[in-house]
Amino acid sequence: MKICISTWGNPEAWRYAGYVSDEGAAARGFSTLNLLVEGMGCDKIYIIVLNTLVSLQGLNSYDDVERRVAEYVENYLCLKPEHRNRVEMVVAPGTMKKQVGNFNEHFSTDLRNTRLKILTELYLRVINVVSGLQRQKVEVLLDVTHGINYLPVIASEAVEELAASISASLGEPVELEIYNADPFPGIEDQRLRGRLARSKHNLCHPVEDLGDHEIPMLTYSRLTRISIRPWHITGFMSYEESVGKLVSDVRECELSGNEVRSLVEVVRRISAAYRVGAVVELIKLIEGNRDIDDRIYKTLLQVVRCWQRNARIEVRERFIELTTKKLLDGIRLLIHAHSIVTGAKSTLEELEPVPKLG
Repeated sequence: MKICISTWGNPEAWRYAGYVSDEGAAARGFSTLNLLVEGMGCDKIYIIVLNTLVSLQGLNSYDDVERRVAEYVENYLCLKPEHRNRVEMVVAPGTMKKQVGNFNEHFSTDLRNTRLKILTELYLRVINVVSGLQRQKVEVLLDVTHGINYLPVIASEAVEELAASISASLGEPVELEIYNADPFPGIEDQRLRGRLARSKHNLCHPVEDLGDHEIPMLTYSRLTRISIRPWHITGFMSYEESVGKLVSDVRECELSGNEVRSLVEVVRRISAAYRVGAVVELIKLIEGNRDIDDRIYKTLLQVVRCWQRNARIEVRERFIELTTKKLLDGIRLLIHAHSIVTGAKSTLEELEPVPKLG
């Protein structure tokens, strides 16, 4: 199973090129997406984009923002119908100030929000895809070719933590590779440059058909390869604040009751037992809380929904601002604990009963 994750900026102005990997795979297009689908063996692809891609005008909720971003990017995927179901989008909060028409639009967030939203969204989706793949090889490929500014850095951090969590969940190594294509070359021939642009009539085709010798060929190279083991999850188990809270503002949510507090307390004990190698205590905690993995998963879904509900779009005269609340490190604690529990459960199920002596 190969999970591929790609960071994207704004695809509108990208130009047509050929992409050739170090392994000899090749594809053409306005992005590396066709190469990931046809040449790199990706079973599932997640495209990370920022919410700053769209205008806030006429939008009333964060759901509207994500929906508009998804609809915008959808126009530029340029995939064959049979490959479309392999691709999903993850919309992350960005920070930007821009002028759109007569309005000044501000997107305000802490970049920690960006990282935690990427990590949480990817974990919730990927864990379902790889569930049941114990004893099978799982690879994660991160493509940073089209990411801009801070996004590739933030995504790299989130995806490495994701890979460690998936490895702990499976009880198996996960191979993480990071790829990047050479930048599109400067082309002095303005006519050729124009012909390589997207056609206004068909966004998935260049302005004119081009010969093989006219299309820039970009090398797609592996930047690094990391073999991640289940125990590497402990390297991420440090937290910047009290893990009792998951979101800075839980109004309009169901995340402040006794049920959530009791869940977090059990999760803290599970993580602590794992960190110090207290195997007996860990097994007792899991066996005494048989549905803990389901409860954690549902709580993570609630956290994302809570955060979305508390995002605010404020409109004043010629000024629109999107603000989001803070996602907190308690989310990472839940993700780590979920991966530990699912991995431990799978291991316990595979163990044969020890025969009694005598």
